Amino acid sequence: MEKIKHWIRNYFGFTIIETNGFLVLAILMLILILTPMTLKTFFKKRELSNIQDVALLNQTVAQIESQEKNNDFDQKKQYFAEKTEEKTVNVELFAFNPNEIGEEEWEKLGIPKFLAKRIENFKSKAGKFRYKEDLQKIYDFPPETYEKLASYIELPSKSEKFDSKTNDQQNLASNEKQKSDAPANKYAKKEAVIFDLNQADTSVLKQIKGIGTVLSERIVSFREKLGGFYSLEQLNDVYGISPETVLEIKKYARLNKDAGIKKVNINSDNFKHLYLPYNVFKTVNSYRKQHGNFSKPEDLLKTKVVDEKILEKISPYLSF
Repeated sequence: MEKIKHWIRNYFGFTIIETNGFLVLAILMLILILTPMTLKTFFKKRELSNIQDVALLNQTVAQIESQEKNNDFDQKKQYFAEKTEEKTVNVELFAFNPNEIGEEEWEKLGIPKFLAKRIENFKSKAGKFRYKEDLQKIYDFPPETYEKLASYIELPSKSEKFDSKTNDQQNLASNEKQKSDAPANKYAKKEAVIFDLNQADTSVLKQIKGIGTVLSERIVSFREKLGGFYSLEQLNDVYGISPETVLEIKKYARLNKDAGIKKVNINSDNFKHLYLPYNVFKTVNSYRKQHGNFSKPEDLLKTKVVDEKILEKISPYLSF
C-alpha cells in the first residue's frame, strides 16, 4: 500500500493528505461500479428460485386436484354401491298412510334409506301429506316407485277429489230434478232431525244439505279411526268438508261423549291414534319404556315431542 501511495504522489504530485483522499475516492468508485453487477446476479438467482417455487406449487396443486378427483370417484362409487345394496332389500308392499309410518316402514316398501330420511324431514317441516300425489313432491322420488305404491297409499288422490265434487253436484242436480218432476211433497228429501253425531250412519248424514254419499262415508270413516267425536269442531279435520257444511251439521248434530268416545291405553305397546303421528308415537313409546308408564296426560309433555296443542286434542282418548 505504501508503494502505491508513493507512486501516486510522484505521478500526480499529490501531498500525503491528497493521496489518501484519492485512494478513498478510488475505492468508493470501485464499489459503485461493482454493485449493479452484484445485485443483477443476486436477483437473477432469486427469480430462478421463485420460478422453482411456482413450479413446485403447481405440482402440489395438481396432486391435490388428482386426489380430490379420486376421492370424489370413490364417494360416487360407494354411493352407487349403497344404492345397489338397498335395491337388494326384500320389498314388502302393504297398505299404509304416509303420515303414520317411519323410516323402517319406508325401507320395507323398497324406499332407499337416504330417501326415507328425506321423506321424514319433509313431513317434519312441511306437515302432512293430503293427497297421494303429494309424495311426488319429494326431491328425486322415482316415478316408477310411486306407480308401484300408489294403490297402497291410504290417501285420496286429486282426481278422486274432483270426482267427489262432480258426484255431489250430480247428486244435487238429480235430487232437484226429481223434486221438479215428482208430485209436490211426495218424493221430497226428508227434513233433517236432531241426531247424535257419534251414532249417526251415512243415511242420517245424507239428510244434511251439502252432504252426499262420498262425504257421508268419509265422515263415518274418520269418526271410526278417531275413536268418536268429543267436539263438533273436529268435523273441520275431515278431508274435503267445507265450513258451510260444518255449520249445517251443527244445526242438527249433538254429542253423547260418554257413549261415543273410545279410549286407548297409552301404556300399551299397541297404542296408536290418528292425532299422534307415527314418529311422535315412536318417541313417546321409547320414553315410556325408559322412564316407566304414564300416569296422567300431562306426563306426555315430558317427552318434548308432544306440545300443548297435541295434548289437548288427544287427551280425551287416553286411558292409563
